[in-house]
Amino acid sequence: MSTELSPPSTSSQAQRALAATGLLALVAGIVATYIVLQPTPVVIPYPVGDNATVAVPGTSPTTTASFVGLPGYHQSAAVAFSGTTLPTGWKAFSGPIHGDPGASYDPRFVSVANGVLSIKTDHSARNNQSWTNGGLCQCGVVHTSGAYFVRSQTIGSGAEDIAMLWPTNDKWPPEIEFLQSETPSTSRATVYWSTKHHTMTFSLADVNQHDWHTWGVVWTKSKVTFVLDGHAWAQVTNVKAIPTKPLRLDLEQQTYCALHFACPSAPVHTNVAWVAEYQQ
Repeated sequence: MSTELSPPSTSSQAQRALAATGLLALVAGIVATYIVLQPTPVVIPYPVGDNATVAVPGTSPTTTASFVGLPGYHQSAAVAFSGTTLPTGWKAFSGPIHGDPGASYDPRFVSVANGVLSIKTDHSARNNQSWTNGGLCQCGVVHTSGAYFVRSQTIGSGAEDIAMLWPTNDKWPPEIEFLQSETPSTSRATVYWSTKHHTMTFSLADVNQHDWHTWGVVWTKSKVTFVLDGHAWAQVTNVKAIPTKPLRLDLEQQTYCALHFACPSAPVHTNVAWVAEYQQ
């Protein structure tokens, strides 16, 4: 915070020179007092994580932390992936993937170790050695609005890396994808709505997916705001596009090799360090 000081009327030329550099010296005999002016701190509107950098995942924000982008919100969940099992209320997917003939989920491709959730795409004997994906849902938590933040990095490319809000009754649409990427440097966010399958998609370039990032979405009745590393980068304000049905958080990878896209040439995995959620 900067502090503006008024110089005394007897200020000398030397004192004025010091004041111009942000340092005011008031000399009385042999006593000198120095007041250093501090720069105004940078305000980050949305959560990024405590002690988080592109190389370090950090930890989820404390329950008492407040953010100017979330007025009136409180932290409803802070999920850390400790131990070797999924947290209570989370469930790994198994079986065919809707929309991609031959693709499948394998629950063995979801694991927890060393404080990180790992979601993998690899060949699986259960699926005739075809590309098979990991995926899971926070099935025990359902909302009709809220803010979600996921701290993750992806190693490899080709499979779609997805963080989304999905209908709890599995009747699609609606859907809000706040992370969708199959390349190391690009990402998309999409809202799906209506039985006519309307979509609204936004694209990001020059995002190093191998770094740690905090992907977020703030979903209200009047708008959907997409967030990356503490800052909003896209927004939907068409109320017809905004879901009103109960949605849950899904994290997954998907391949669409039979449809000739999102088909990797080597195994891919996503690391998730933490998830933080907020409600009004």
